[in-house]
Amino acid sequence: MTDEREDLDALLGSPGWQRFTQMAEKLWGSAEGGGERFVAQMTAVAKEDDATAMPKMRQIIAAQREIQALMRWAPERLETLKRTAVKPDSDGVATGSRRGGL
Repeated sequence: MTDEREDLDALLGSPGWQRFTQMAEKLWGSAEGGGERFVAQMTAVAKEDDATAMPKMRQIIAAQREIQALMRWAPERLETLKRTAVKPDSDGVATGSRRGGL
């Protein structure tokens, strides 16, 4: 059985993950904005002339933010795991809390 760090490292290094992230950014944009589906939906709603247009825009923006947060999770989690990993001392003994992992 592999640990979470190894699993995430393998996921992020896989060609399938690269294709998936490229597709998500193409449709929903990156942190800088954009995205074909996002722009198309916002454009369609902007052409509406009713009281529901603004709430619809808010929902589309919220969806984009959630998709982007989901896409950031694996790289951010891996970085956290790498930063918090217990590193051995120069004598090869792992240092860390005597209580073990939380």
